[in-house]
Amino acid sequence: MEELLEEILAQYDLEVEKIVRTRGGWLLYTDAGLCMLREVQQKAEGFEFTRNVREYLEKQGMEVDCPVANKEEEYKTQCQCGEVYAVYRWYPGEHCDFRKNPHLFRAGENLGKLHSLLKQYPCEHKPAQTLLRQMERYNREMKRVFSYMKGKKRKSPFEYGMMESFHPFYKQAWDVTQRLEACPYYQKNAEGSFLCHGEYNYHNLIFHGARVFTSGFERVTPGMQLTDLAYFVRKVMEKNNWDPGKGREILLGYEKEQPLSQEQREFVGILLAYPMKYRKLLNQYMNGKKSWISQKSMEKLNGVKQREQMKMKYLKNFL
Repeated sequence: MEELLEEILAQYDLEVEKIVRTRGGWLLYTDAGLCMLREVQQKAEGFEFTRNVREYLEKQGMEVDCPVANKEEEYKTQCQCGEVYAVYRWYPGEHCDFRKNPHLFRAGENLGKLHSLLKQYPCEHKPAQTLLRQMERYNREMKRVFSYMKGKKRKSPFEYGMMESFHPFYKQAWDVTQRLEACPYYQKNAEGSFLCHGEYNYHNLIFHGARVFTSGFERVTPGMQLTDLAYFVRKVMEKNNWDPGKGREILLGYEKEQPLSQEQREFVGILLAYPMKYRKLLNQYMNGKKSWISQKSMEKLNGVKQREQMKMKYLKNFL
């Protein structure tokens, strides 16, 4: 690994003083400031598109993870083994803590600012798939996994538990899908062409002073921007047992920049109501080894059922 790092970094005009392995890459302490070295998973076209979006946001005053050019004035560097890497500008500071209300307020406010700027970015593309079609696909996948488990002759306690809880979750999934189809805000904006961050969560936010550094733009895509808000609320609330106070801070921060109408709040509430955790557990089961299922999987299932009740209680007062 040291040889790989040396090979890549030799192609940059950077004097690296220290390298620290971290989530998703390597932090580089350089003469030009803090940087992050990460492997590039995107195709060439996608990398260039997200690089342009990052540079636009930086010009508008946001601090984002823009790629750094190498000695050849290119933003990607390929090593001899064929892997492709990029160096990104990075910032020191405190990572967003999903347990701290002031952090959540600032994160919501930052997302509102980001959405305002992305609305001004020219985008002629349409979403690859509407939210309704996506939900319908999720529902079909859930049914396929259930049918697979049902057809097995020998079942584990986890599989029996998943089958026992399947029908209420499956009904919930279709109920939410029907609510989405009838939602006035969705009907008006289903083909939304504004850019979304695509993966806005606490891992991608660093606070330093009064500024917020935002990273993780690899999944920038056209769509309905409130999906970013719903995604962030869900990720935070799942970590906080759906504590209403945590969700309130995010929304207060977001609405400081982007006030929400009643229709918009209804739309966000519908997205949150989808049983995403249960659907993901089914998906993990289907993609994992079925010859041995750990006790931890059963604990996850029990946790999903408990948190789903907390979530539905929260959503009763969401509007």
